[in-house]
Amino acid sequence: MKTSLLLAHLALACALYAAPARAEDLMDLLRLAVAEDPTLAQADAGKRATDQNVPIGRSALLPQATLQQQLVDTRGGTLDDHAGHLRERQLGGSVTQTLFNLSDLATLRQAKAEAAAGEEDLRGARLDLFMRLAQAYFDVLVAQDQLRTYDAYEDAYRRQYEQTSVRYEQGLSAEVDMNQAKAYWLSIKAQRIAVENALESSRQALARIVGRPPGTLAVLREDFPMQMPVPADADAWVAQAAQRSPAIGADAQTLRAAEHAVTAARGGHLPTLAASFSYGRTGQWYTRAASDPSYGRDEAAVGLTLSFPLYSGGRVHAQVRQALAQRDQAAGALEGSRRQAEYEVRTYYKALEQGVAQVEAARLAMSAASDSVRAMQMGYEIGTQSLTNLVVAIGQLANTQSQYSSLRHQFVMDQLLLRQAAGVLAETDIEEINRWLQRAPAPAAP
Repeated sequence: MKTSLLLAHLALACALYAAPARAEDLMDLLRLAVAEDPTLAQADAGKRATDQNVPIGRSALLPQATLQQQLVDTRGGTLDDHAGHLRERQLGGSVTQTLFNLSDLATLRQAKAEAAAGEEDLRGARLDLFMRLAQAYFDVLVAQDQLRTYDAYEDAYRRQYEQTSVRYEQGLSAEVDMNQAKAYWLSIKAQRIAVENALESSRQALARIVGRPPGTLAVLREDFPMQMPVPADADAWVAQAAQRSPAIGADAQTLRAAEHAVTAARGGHLPTLAASFSYGRTGQWYTRAASDPSYGRDEAAVGLTLSFPLYSGGRVHAQVRQALAQRDQAAGALEGSRRQAEYEVRTYYKALEQGVAQVEAARLAMSAASDSVRAMQMGYEIGTQSLTNLVVAIGQLANTQSQYSSLRHQFVMDQLLLRQAAGVLAETDIEEINRWLQRAPAPAAP
């Protein structure tokens, strides 16, 4: 009877998921994270700043207009005695238009490529937010499962100590067994405190992303399908990554920008051509003479300016060499991103292949460990098993329960990580995972 009560208590404490009807789920926290996450906000601000390089670069190819007015007062000499001060008023304006400047044109193309790279960086930051949120969310769920396990086993060890104390008082057990049971109980109590601190740390990590402490979280359903992703081919996922990965896309655009930077630097060797138009009016008069202060005749000029660079102290040659080196650097980064993407895709795909079998093995191990605890408890009560053997069996059950929880949640994470590495992760994928989170408590194990 004692055995059945103890196991029933363990099953109830370890299987229940305390998730009230208004528990928060992934989508609830995702909406908060998109609005509150500082890392995503920083990426968005960087993207908006980079976008402004396009109109800045285009401005050098557009007309440049100026308007000025000048008033000059000349004093001194004999003018002050006779005619007074000489005053001159000038009003003028000019417009210039670049007709040919390869450096400015290449700089504009470079800015457009950098803006495209910034767009890919922002998309990557958004996918990274999805993953950081999911990881932090499931870290909390795993920590909660571990705390439930340790709560249950602390209580189990306490009950075992109480039973051993009663047996000692009745002369059915040695004092060393009672002291040993007490030591096991206090040891697991210390471990439970450490697990509780780990749970609080996980909740703080989640709060850092969403901007406030999270409430009670919806938990992963026990019947979550352990299925391989579609397409069921690692090479197909690698091909998707080559086309859709934000890291590859950003580095490809960065390489394009570096190539345009080389063209811009080489343009320093070429002539430039610009057209100009200027217009001005000038009026002069003396302050003590009867002179007309109005403007004189209008003056207008139209011209073309052709500039040939001859020598700049080696600056242009150095800029070309620098741009070539930066282009090679960008090419190396692109190749590195391609290899990293392929490595990640194949790693996560393999993890999913193994994850299905791992979760099933952990589930069977947990069932076997539970049977072992039941048998050890019965053997201890009739004197055929030692307290040490019982404690080892209980610890093994705790380990298998923790492993089962970790593997289940890691399988979900590996699915998302695969899609992130392939560049196809979307909010709909988070919504799909969210459908497998339950707000109501899971049924207790029989």
